[in-house]
Amino acid sequence: MSALLQDFLNAAPVTIDHAEALARAMAARTRLLRDAMVCGLAQDKGAGPLHDLWQVYRQALITNLSAKDFADLQAQTTTYGLFAARCGHPAGAPFTRQSAIFSTTTPFLQAIFNHITAPGLDKRMAWIIDGLAVFWIKSIWWQYWKTLGNAASGKIQWDIFMKLS
Repeated sequence: MSALLQDFLNAAPVTIDHAEALARAMAARTRLLRDAMVCGLAQDKGAGPLHDLWQVYRQALITNLSAKDFADLQAQTTTYGLFAARCGHPAGAPFTRQSAIFSTTTPFLQAIFNHITAPGLDKRMAWIIDGLAVFWIKSIWWQYWKTLGNAASGKIQWDIFMKLS
């Protein structure tokens, strides 16, 4: 067991150096977040901030939205929202879930992003979202974005992510 732990601690981080690797890594984290949300909704039994957010989705978007579909939609919105916030984050400024700056959007989306950045975000999901922020700090995705990022490559990258998540 200690050898396994030592191997884990000595493992080199994965380098994200192309669009498909970025999309795969984002999709894996999005699925993890989706599953945590599904479990959270089941454990909370109809109460709590996540349930309240689900009800907002049901009132504003899809009246018969299931818990699983809500979790999937919210996880993808969270992941892409943080990704977009990181793309527009001031160079050199620390990036965290709480420091993410979301451009002014519709009041509905702003409420969702306020939920993501709230200090009291449910711990069952906060560690995953915080991990996404760290992932974007540690990866070299922005080099891809700067050198190859244009409307076409961004669309291809997003299409890959959507297929994988």
